Amino acid sequence: MQNISTVLDHIRVKNSGTIPYNLVLIPTLSGEFYWSRKGNNNTIEVWRMYNYIPNSVTYPVATQSNILFEAGKAYGRFQYIVHDIPPDVLFETIPDFHNTPKRLKALQKAISEDTCHRAIDVQEEIKFIESNSWLASFIVTSLDDGKLPKRVAHNDTKLENVLFDKDTNHALCVIDYDTVMPNGSMLYDFGDAIRSMASSSSEDEPDLSKVWFDINRYKYFSEGFLREVISIITENEITMLSMGAIVITFEQAIRFLTDYLVGDVYFKVTFSQHNLVRTKNQLKLVKDMIEKKECMEEIVTNYCRNFEFNGDLH
Repeated sequence: MQNISTVLDHIRVKNSGTIPYNLVLIPTLSGEFYWSRKGNNNTIEVWRMYNYIPNSVTYPVATQSNILFEAGKAYGRFQYIVHDIPPDVLFETIPDFHNTPKRLKALQKAISEDTCHRAIDVQEEIKFIESNSWLASFIVTSLDDGKLPKRVAHNDTKLENVLFDKDTNHALCVIDYDTVMPNGSMLYDFGDAIRSMASSSSEDEPDLSKVWFDINRYKYFSEGFLREVISIITENEITMLSMGAIVITFEQAIRFLTDYLVGDVYFKVTFSQHNLVRTKNQLKLVKDMIEKKECMEEIVTNYCRNFEFNGDLH
């Protein structure tokens, strides 16, 4: 809760009116930001309250280009506002959340142990991941050697975590700060957003002929996002931003496959092959992103040049 409270306070102070609404934690009568009680079966129920954002709606899927543009603006604005939060005032509540090399090691362990005897059926997926294992260290190594700046990251930048005005479809605010942490990367937030918003289908789609990377969706989101971060984004981030989408999608495929091999213990599944379907889906997306990487990079570079030339700075 401390991370959430710190970030929301910072947003409230820095908000210059470009965000229509601020999310606010409502304290209890005793001044705490959560309330708990004993639930059934010796469980503990924990509750918290936020202010109500009027006339707002969320979307599971973007059906219009302006929704993607507005989502990009919302997450870009978040990155801009929190970029000067001192990292030592936040806590890493989920260690190694986007440590892709460790995710890869967990997969390799699952393959080696093969407790559910499923590895024999996923050799094609294993081979692709092993042949592209260099992707796993791309962001982490760039952060460690200083090529990428460490930033506060939201870490759950899906479309459903943006509130929109139900009449105009303008983004009102970003919600769900449960995974906000320091020492992350702009590539994490941009990459996860693209993974979920620029796919032609949901991650549960089993028909791979319906799964591809939609470059137009990528373009709409990128325009909104880059317009907001243009004054803080570094040259290396511009160059590497599209790789964020590839790496995070690759990481998600690794996580799904690991869970499949160990018996579906983390992600909720509704049928025995569910995590395998998700794995195949995400790997198809990765392959299409790699094929379109140059176009992705060109889109980012062109937007940044245009925004800088036109003086679209905060």
